[in-house]
Amino acid sequence: MHEISVAQSIMEVAEASLKEHAFRRVVAVTLRIGPISGGDPDALRFAMEVVTENTPLAGAELVIETPPVRFRCDCNHEFAAQEAQFSCPSCGGTRIQLVSGDELEIVNLEVEPE
Repeated sequence: MHEISVAQSIMEVAEASLKEHAFRRVVAVTLRIGPISGGDPDALRFAMEVVTENTPLAGAELVIETPPVRFRCDCNHEFAAQEAQFSCPSCGGTRIQLVSGDELEIVNLEVEPE
């Protein structure tokens, strides 16, 4: 399961931060998971519960931000995925690049000081 390895990575980052800054525990973890990242928020919530049991992350709130899928055309027009089908709604161009929507990253750790 992909989400187990993601949960383990989140735990490793959080534990390193706890050691480096001498915090007691993690209260909340904020993640940004794009709709086309391949991450399943519900499966990740479950994986976090399993992986963090009996750790300083146990019971931490998992806050998930979902950025929209956005593209940018060579004409520099930026647009949401639903605005066009494989072409720029402004110029009709097909040389578009993904700007957001594939993120899978830790945004913030809320911690409890010692």
